[in-house]
Amino acid sequence: MDDKVLTFGEVFRQLRESGLVSESQEKAAALRLESYGEVQDRESTPWYIKALVAVGAWAAAVFFLVSVGMAFMFELDDKMFILIGLASIAVATILRRVAKEDSIFLAQLAFALCITGHGLTIYGVGEESDSVGVVALVVTVLFGLLYWLYKDGAYRVLGTLMVAGTFSVWFLSENDLNHFIHLLILVEALGVGVLFMKQDLPAFLRPLALGLAVSLGLTPFFVLLPAHELVTPFWPSSIILALGLICLYFAMAKREGGFRYEPLGFAFTATLLFSFSTPGILAAIALMVLGHYLADRVLLGLGFMLLPVFITIYYYSLTMDLLTKSGILFASGAFLIIIRIIISSRPWAREAVEEAGGEVE
Repeated sequence: MDDKVLTFGEVFRQLRESGLVSESQEKAAALRLESYGEVQDRESTPWYIKALVAVGAWAAAVFFLVSVGMAFMFELDDKMFILIGLASIAVATILRRVAKEDSIFLAQLAFALCITGHGLTIYGVGEESDSVGVVALVVTVLFGLLYWLYKDGAYRVLGTLMVAGTFSVWFLSENDLNHFIHLLILVEALGVGVLFMKQDLPAFLRPLALGLAVSLGLTPFFVLLPAHELVTPFWPSSIILALGLICLYFAMAKREGGFRYEPLGFAFTATLLFSFSTPGILAAIALMVLGHYLADRVLLGLGFMLLPVFITIYYYSLTMDLLTKSGILFASGAFLIIIRIIISSRPWAREAVEEAGGEVE
């Protein structure tokens, strides 16, 4: 009996000679096996090795840029900052496009160079133009170009946050533009709703949707600035987010195949009540509702993290004495318990719990 161990190549060769597989099928199977081996190699790499490689890449990028800066130490003006920043972004884009998927070092090196290049460019443009608006426009143009050229999900999320952040700073740095912060929240809300509710969202748009969701949760922090520092009031953002939530309810109900007016009535009432608070609470609730409906743990977790933060901020922003605040907390808790008892007794709520695999109390 022959105990010789056959390789995959020999097995496929014998199958091809027997006429069971074609040459193209043999090549396709070989490629699949090769890719499977690469995946196994990536998965077998310990996490701490990946972390050390990433740290090494960031250190290499920092030392490289520091050495370049020292070389131009005596004539490093604002335009030189812009030049070095754009050159770093260009090098990072080339590295990221040529790097293989399993190349942790090159991917992290490119990411570090790209982020550092953005920082240098933003600093140089800001010093040269002395205008936050120009910085915001430059960041937007860079992000628009690199979203297609720099194929990295982390950058696409972070780039979305940079664009939203620079526009927020621009709108809040000039009193005449304070009202545009509500327009920014409107754009973020529309982007989150359209992208996440889209059937079969393309993979390259997923980072944009996630970045807009994070921005929608963070931008209301700017609206919470004290009234004497912010010319615009809170209520436009509250109306925008309340209407966005109501549209989300209708879209969810339509997708489920019908409208149930009683649960929609409860949802509308709760949304209107929360609209009298801070816009951040409505934004957190919107992320939680959308995350629960889509079974998206990222959105759900983001909403759960932001909701207590905004509730705490709103509580401490109330200009009331401690006794009044305590009474409001007690009344709110009692009201929510009563509402929960009423909702749990309704047939549609019991059906929803049973469909989810839970037990009706």
